[in-house]
Amino acid sequence: MPIKAKLKVGSCPLEKWTSLIDKEHLEEIKQIINSLKGSISRDQNQRLTQLWNIAAGDNRKVSGCNSCVNGMIEKLKLLIEQNENS
Repeated sequence: MPIKAKLKVGSCPLEKWTSLIDKEHLEEIKQIINSLKGSISRDQNQRLTQLWNIAAGDNRKVSGCNSCVNGMIEKLKLLIEQNENS
């Protein structure tokens, strides 16, 4: 539940919050992640960071740190998985 609340994908059944990211953004995240072939381009990194900021209500800056980018991608994968299972 804490991840679902932080990522703001779903809405609260008690109407305490609503989703901040729409299905089109989720599909775009999925397409970018599925297109990654071992490395991420600058454009992909920038767009995934923008989409992360929408999903998480965050203000993350684009990072060149591999572990930071990989961590963001893993969280976005979890976001997709949770959305598909809800």
